[in-house]
Amino acid sequence: MKTRRVIVFLVIAGIIIVVSVALWVRKPPKYAGSVEKMKLGVYLGDPSPLIYIAKTNGFFKDQGLDVSVTEHETGSLAVDDLLAGKVDIATATEFVFVSQILKREDLRILGSISTANNMEIIARKDRGITRPGDLKGKKIGVSRGTINEFFLRTFLDSNNLKYKDIQSVDLKPLELVSAISKGEIDAAILFPEQAFRVKKELGQRAVIWNGQSGQDYYFLLITKGDFIKARPSAAERLLRALLAAEQFVQNQEKEAQDIMRGLLNHDAESMRSAWSKVDLRLRLDQDLLALMEDETKWFMVNKLTDRKDMPNYFDFIYLDGLKRINPPSVSIIH
Repeated sequence: MKTRRVIVFLVIAGIIIVVSVALWVRKPPKYAGSVEKMKLGVYLGDPSPLIYIAKTNGFFKDQGLDVSVTEHETGSLAVDDLLAGKVDIATATEFVFVSQILKREDLRILGSISTANNMEIIARKDRGITRPGDLKGKKIGVSRGTINEFFLRTFLDSNNLKYKDIQSVDLKPLELVSAISKGEIDAAILFPEQAFRVKKELGQRAVIWNGQSGQDYYFLLITKGDFIKARPSAAERLLRALLAAEQFVQNQEKEAQDIMRGLLNHDAESMRSAWSKVDLRLRLDQDLLALMEDETKWFMVNKLTDRKDMPNYFDFIYLDGLKRINPPSVSIIH
């Protein structure tokens, strides 16, 4: 009987702890200090909802942050603004981060705000393209220096083609939409916002392939090491606001989708489809390190960097902020 009472007590205590932790995560404490300004450079697209949901719902304000958002066509352009001192934090893929670390070592990762498998390669059937092999010799649009280029190269490799077998055309995302729609290029690798427009324009003239060969990419919060040293509290409060946005997505998915529909001009069906291809969680995964190392090897093999040694990417990740506010979201071995 005594043993049974002990077991019951432990079960109840465990439930109380779990519920308490869950409530604490859902409702991060509001900040009572003075308001700080923060500038974010953001790629407006399917990987970025946590940013916009936090801003729309006042979660940044709850944490004492007056956040201004500058939108960019690519994460690479957002990081350019970060390096130029125009923003405090940029959002971009881990590929963009790797490409910068191979040249400089003053950048840091605060966390990832999503993972996604949503890139598509769209080609024009009226150019004689019905299978990947038909891309040989064709003009393919790509935003160079972004993860699109990495996935285009790996897609070609997996289909027994080399990058030199195609005519790559360097264009910004919105330029890609116009170029393929007008027939100035034969195919393009596109983020979903641009793919959505191209598919509407081409209709039955389009042939479509998944552009990522099953590999997700991470969308990161990137800043400079000096920012973390000078404003660690602000960095942590930014993460708290985004954690509140994550909980909003989990508990009020339709409302979250409606917020992004208005920004991206999607219809309900395309928004649901896009939503299903992203995982909107604030985290730091061990897999992130492995992927960045793989991409570094890719840079080296393709002679796209002069660097010969593998960076220790663990040194460029700021664990403390996310560990303090939500330890289970950090799976990086440390």
